[in-house]
Amino acid sequence: MPGINSGPDRHQCLGPILTLFLNDAKYVPSCYPDQPLADSGFSLAGRTDPVPANDDFRISAGFSFLTDAVDGFLARRFRVTSRAGTELDSLGDDLTVVAGVIGLFVFKMDLVRDQVVIVFMLSVLFLLHTIIALARFGQLTSFHTRMAKIAAISQAVFFIQLFLLPAPADWVFFIASGLTFLDLFEEIAMSLSLEECESDIKGWWEVRRRQKKGFDDHSHSAR
Repeated sequence: MPGINSGPDRHQCLGPILTLFLNDAKYVPSCYPDQPLADSGFSLAGRTDPVPANDDFRISAGFSFLTDAVDGFLARRFRVTSRAGTELDSLGDDLTVVAGVIGLFVFKMDLVRDQVVIVFMLSVLFLLHTIIALARFGQLTSFHTRMAKIAAISQAVFFIQLFLLPAPADWVFFIASGLTFLDLFEEIAMSLSLEECESDIKGWWEVRRRQKKGFDDHSHSAR
């Protein structure tokens, strides 16, 4: 058993945990990389050498964000969409982003310190959007607007290049942050305007068009 001074590094523990959270892996890596394989319970397609936790997380995060960016398109392309699938897809997207943000704080804390204002504002907007959605609809929203899809792609590009490239570009962070700001503002406005949660709405402008059409129809019928 490892001694007190030979305990695991927090990155070595959190990396496998986040990996399990992202991709539902069917193994439990040990926090103690020096343990024998038989004691650690580690196995991955017959591998006999433990994968470094940070690399493990980066590969899983990149794969997860890549699949999140295309799963909705593939579902619509092959006509295998459903209301439950839409809601689960939105939940999975949110959990993947949360896992990416946790990885950001664990492995890229220098970026968080440099951009603390933007990170804080995005966190507040996301929390506000979640509270409004739960208060209005009793569930998380799954509008799947065009802006949400564009923001999701930008987030995927940001996290993939952040965790996989040795020198990620700063401008990708600012583009992803700006698009996420617009998406959150739009989702908040739609949550406050709609009477019930809907899916596959093109955007805020569609809600306004429908409301205007409904108002015009009501005005004509009252005459």
